[in-house]
Amino acid sequence: MNDTELLDRYVKAGCERAFAELVHRHIDLVYGAARRLTGDPHMAEDVTQAVFIVLAKKASRVRQGALLAAWLLSTTRYASSNARTQSTRRLKYERAAAMNSISAGATDPADAVSNADCPLSTTLDAALARLNTADRSAVAMRYLQGRSVAEVAVAMGISTDAAQKRVLRAVARLRDYFTRRGIVLDGMDLGPRLSDQRRQVAPAALGPLVAAKALGAKSIGAGAEVTCASARSGAAGAIADVVLRSITWMSTAKLAATYGILVAVVGATAVAVKSANQAPPTDVRESATSTAPVAHAVNLPPVKPFIPLVLSAESIWQPYVPSTQPGLTVIPISNESLVPINKNTDVCFTGLDPDTRRGNDATAEIKVDASDAGAAMYRQFDAAPYLGKRIRVSGFLKSQGVERQSGLFVVVYRADGAMLAQDDLGGRWVFGTTDWARQDIVCDVSPEAARIIIRVYLRGQGTVWADGLELAVVDANVPVNDDHRWRGWTQTPAKFVTTFDRKVLHNGHPTICMTGDDANHPVNDWIAYDHTEQDVRQFLGRKVRLSVMIKSEGVSYAGPVIRAVGVQNTTAKRDEFYGRRPVRGTTDWTKYATTLDCPKDAIDLSFGVWMNGKGKIWFDELRFEIVK
Repeated sequence: MNDTELLDRYVKAGCERAFAELVHRHIDLVYGAARRLTGDPHMAEDVTQAVFIVLAKKASRVRQGALLAAWLLSTTRYASSNARTQSTRRLKYERAAAMNSISAGATDPADAVSNADCPLSTTLDAALARLNTADRSAVAMRYLQGRSVAEVAVAMGISTDAAQKRVLRAVARLRDYFTRRGIVLDGMDLGPRLSDQRRQVAPAALGPLVAAKALGAKSIGAGAEVTCASARSGAAGAIADVVLRSITWMSTAKLAATYGILVAVVGATAVAVKSANQAPPTDVRESATSTAPVAHAVNLPPVKPFIPLVLSAESIWQPYVPSTQPGLTVIPISNESLVPINKNTDVCFTGLDPDTRRGNDATAEIKVDASDAGAAMYRQFDAAPYLGKRIRVSGFLKSQGVERQSGLFVVVYRADGAMLAQDDLGGRWVFGTTDWARQDIVCDVSPEAARIIIRVYLRGQGTVWADGLELAVVDANVPVNDDHRWRGWTQTPAKFVTTFDRKVLHNGHPTICMTGDDANHPVNDWIAYDHTEQDVRQFLGRKVRLSVMIKSEGVSYAGPVIRAVGVQNTTAKRDEFYGRRPVRGTTDWTKYATTLDCPKDAIDLSFGVWMNGKGKIWFDELRFEIVK
């Protein structure tokens, strides 16, 4: 019976014998990876137990047996990372029970691995993580499990020739990875060296114990009680608890959108991140802390009478100024504490990179191999200590070949998921190839806030590294530079430039110019120069109007834009010209206007000027008013 059939029997019929057979077939693969990643045989046992506890709970996520090896390696890598942060170990009676049948004087099979293989052993799992799921499974089955090419072909449902090509391609990619890191391996030698990793076999008594504990954990059911009592009391249960909660939250949280983490808010000032129906726990390691939203007493200021805004281009040209004042209170954020959000492990990698360092510590790394994918790493804080205060999130970022954008991303959430403040380095993104540079976001924490989420994110292909992150409370005179500040925002910053133009004037005044590069510039690429109103209570249930003076040159289309944002960061309402902006081609100075009926449940209201595709526009004299 193949792995797919065993998974099917276990998932659909709860067959414990099928699960035990899966453990028997794959325990050496998991233990070997855990041994390489932790460097500790006892911790490797804990990780191995944790991985199969997770498999017992999440087997339905593995769609076919051909991908099981890749899934197990990925889960082992994550569990090993968490295991290294655990301060506890299994209780002595668990270890004794597990190892009763093993002679005290027996040699650990892992110790037989040649020292010459150490460079490969220490980087192998990071290299495997760069492969897509199918390639990772193929090379794992072929070398780490010792299956023949014919067996790999049968397991993957492909021809022998196709399996051979897939294995050779995966090995070539691994060799390239090692070479880039100074580990030069002859192509003919890499296969045998990979096969040598099979020497790290699991202790004989571990398999039955793992199967029993994993099935025991499965019988408890879903939710907070994710491990059986005995497993919870030891390191394996704690590690599994973390991994399960992270997997469960990442699969159900609605923080993901089109590419898995962030999507553009069409016509708004920042990335739309859909909040989870149930707020994730405060502890960064997704601990057993209650996930219920935290309610805080709210003391909002009274609504101020609204005075129509008449804004010149010069008044809303607000370049970013770095925040360098010392923080009143500073909380360092370690790279190890960042939790990955990665829903596409085939093309995305999130983790620590010991080879790229700014200081002494391994840096946080996000690598994406596809233009339409993305990933992030995050840390969450309870907002209670920061209510009514101004905070600054800062850190150092480095990038390589980022084709779209990357940066820091800060969101302040209300308990119901409404976003009260946010920014993703809007207007000052990190893209292309850059050296280490400090970035910061300053925002206010509303009295309504429940939690603060800090991310490092990457959209599209490339690599970004982060280090030295911190959360600081700053003085109220430090300027806010989040999306309440006027700035340009786009998904593709390499294709647009926003400048303050002192040569093209409107009624003698300088203007703001947005330019879209003609080269390879589809009309669905866009940029908005706008901002978010901090208090929208005076607009609720009323009609608002925005008018702007615009001049254009070869524009696909452009015009004024207004967007109301609701709870859970949904679009509550768009303005009347959504999808059909009136500015086309080349025009002289003309006044354009749009209106929006602001819904009573709106949380934010953003307005500004929007441009799609190629061309150039200049604008000035914005007027925002309530008309009804």
